[in-house]
Amino acid sequence: MKTLANPSQRFVAFLIDTIIIGFVTFLLSLLLLVVFRVKEPQFEKIDPHVKPLLVEMINNKLSPTGNSNLTTDITDEQVALYVYYLVDDETVKKTCARYDSDFSSRIINSVEDCRSYASASMKYTLTSSIVSFLSYLIIIVLYYDILGYYWSKQTVGRMLMKIKVESLEGKDPTMGTLVLRDLVGFGLYNILNICCFIAFIINVIYITRDHISVGDRLSLTRMVRYDEAALNQENGNEYSPYMSSHLYENNSQFNTNKEEIKDAEIVDDDSDDNYDLDDENNLNDSDDDE
Repeated sequence: MKTLANPSQRFVAFLIDTIIIGFVTFLLSLLLLVVFRVKEPQFEKIDPHVKPLLVEMINNKLSPTGNSNLTTDITDEQVALYVYYLVDDETVKKTCARYDSDFSSRIINSVEDCRSYASASMKYTLTSSIVSFLSYLIIIVLYYDILGYYWSKQTVGRMLMKIKVESLEGKDPTMGTLVLRDLVGFGLYNILNICCFIAFIINVIYITRDHISVGDRLSLTRMVRYDEAALNQENGNEYSPYMSSHLYENNSQFNTNKEEIKDAEIVDDDSDDNYDLDDENNLNDSDDDE
């Protein structure tokens, strides 16, 4: 007697097959990386005398006013990635100008090593991602279609749950039918993932020129970074996320101005006290004259 497989049976079978596919995909990816000699780049240790200067350059780029708290405790690989993305040739040139030619050469060599490693690391990440995707696609076809076709139209998960695929007429499906079924399911699964990713970008990562998300646009709100200078601007609508370094400078100037204002208030209070004393003395003198 045949009955339609209930959702729980199909879900458990899917989980079992997913675990098997994930493990086999991992092994196939490692094999392909070895066959094609794709190796993860190794990074030589940064010169310990140069590393603090690299961290200093990174901090200056992250925060012009020195609010960044990166220290030399971060790994050399992290320093290399920061240098690749943040440190430009002009910054390196200005730093080298403070030292003699020998030490400047060491700085330049360290920067070049960092950039080379970061570039190779990104290339390795892209290559391994492509290999993993292709491995997953190959295993999907082999496991669900080839194995499923020759193994009573079942997979390991389906066999354990005692379910299988058949046509609406109750006959065994053809190879083309199985491939179409699984590729459509695979495609829909990835389309849903892409849609979720796009929704995340639209609502969380700002994609408009003024960095306002769709939700902010509809609710007439905006996301800002808390900064005293920004909050004390005369016109808050002039705030722009591109003015972060300018705001940091304003914040520093604002703190300086606060100190000057305090000093001015103290002087002003003293003047008021002196003025009150003079007035009182004048009044007393006038009373004596009378």
